[in-house]
Amino acid sequence: MAALGNTQVGYFCPDYTAYEQALGLFLRINPNALLHRDVNEALMSPEEFEFQAGRSGMGTVLLSNPANPTGQSIEGKNLEEYVRIARDHETCIIMDEFYSHYYYDGTNVDPADGGADDNSNWPKTVSSAAYVDDVNSDPIVIINGLTKNWRCPGFRVCWIVAPEPIVEMLAAAGSFLDGGANAPLQKLSLPLMELDFIRKDTWALQRAFKTKRDYFLKEIRRLGIKVLHEPVSTFYVWADLSDLPPPLNDCLVFLEECVKNKIICVPGVFFDVNPRGNRNISKSTCLNRVRFSYGPPMRNLINGVKNLEGMINAWKTNPQRATIYMRSDSLS
Repeated sequence: MAALGNTQVGYFCPDYTAYEQALGLFLRINPNALLHRDVNEALMSPEEFEFQAGRSGMGTVLLSNPANPTGQSIEGKNLEEYVRIARDHETCIIMDEFYSHYYYDGTNVDPADGGADDNSNWPKTVSSAAYVDDVNSDPIVIINGLTKNWRCPGFRVCWIVAPEPIVEMLAAAGSFLDGGANAPLQKLSLPLMELDFIRKDTWALQRAFKTKRDYFLKEIRRLGIKVLHEPVSTFYVWADLSDLPPPLNDCLVFLEECVKNKIICVPGVFFDVNPRGNRNISKSTCLNRVRFSYGPPMRNLINGVKNLEGMINAWKTNPQRATIYMRSDSLS
């Protein structure tokens, strides 16, 4: 973001919380939300994207794909159209693809279930790179790294795929900041880049996380928490609390009660990206949403669901009006 010139940058809501700071920090950037006509829609059609981003002259659009927090993915023909729109309108799309290996509904057969265990059988992944005609002319900037797909967050090793002038500009900017990733960890990362390792590791990753996803979705639905869009990627569930007894259906109240019961989640309003506080967050469409993670080990998920069930049942048997809850909470 620091390397961008004076430009209008589009972004989606909900999206990754850190985008709020990135979009609000640099005054040369004019952040502009791309709004869903239906707030319950998780993805924007290419036609609507072209209408909002292309026709308004946006210089750049920032998005996570697969998406954090919804777990949805722009892929196939729709992703190809996004790249075409960027090319036709000369709008740069910054694609955050940190979760591109976490995909659960591919058609190829896992080697653990009898599929071929060789390079003819790859797990499904998602990347806009598949639709880039010329990396030096198409305005697509792909960001990825070891943090999520390779599950090595401590390495702090990331990379970009972009036109050469952008790579050179970012390298120059990085040299004035932290100098980039340290050389020893870059060297340690090289075996992780071997294609055979990536194929086997991604199959194992998808197998483990799909099992946890299916378990967690079944359990929270049983507890009365809705999931409007089943995640096809990432390790997050964008959950709807609207059927829970008030004020537990408010994401901030829900978080407070979760913490009391040794559960963690992220309130939905944190993903309603609001650079510079231009919008009234009390009118957010994410007030009854939370993001759960099924990233932890299965034993943690089982304990978390048990605590969550106890918390919800306690509220159903002893509901509190919002005003009483706020008064008692302030006194404690």
